Amino acid sequence: MLVSLLIVCYRYLPLSDEVKHKFMEYFNDGLGPSEAKRAHETALLMGEHAVDDLANGCVNPTTSALYRLHRQWKAANSEVHLHRPFRHVSSSIKSFIHAFTVWC
Repeated sequence: MLVSLLIVCYRYLPLSDEVKHKFMEYFNDGLGPSEAKRAHETALLMGEHAVDDLANGCVNPTTSALYRLHRQWKAANSEVHLHRPFRHVSSSIKSFIHAFTVWC
């Protein structure tokens, strides 16, 4: 019981600044929240502490934290992306393919 409580608490730790910056880069590359989460989790699975990192809220954000971060990014970048909405499509496809091929 105590272990499961600790795991739940571990999950809701605030995001680190480094991870926030990484997700902002994903969003700048044209990835949406679910695509960014998939790419990030794939990268985490390649690390030494994959299971611990997936459960750690500082390293792997919850869905609600991720969508909140995406709303913040959208508010800060709405003018830029309204003028050229598809400018990062080709680079995001390349990033996704690279993340997928590294994982396989």
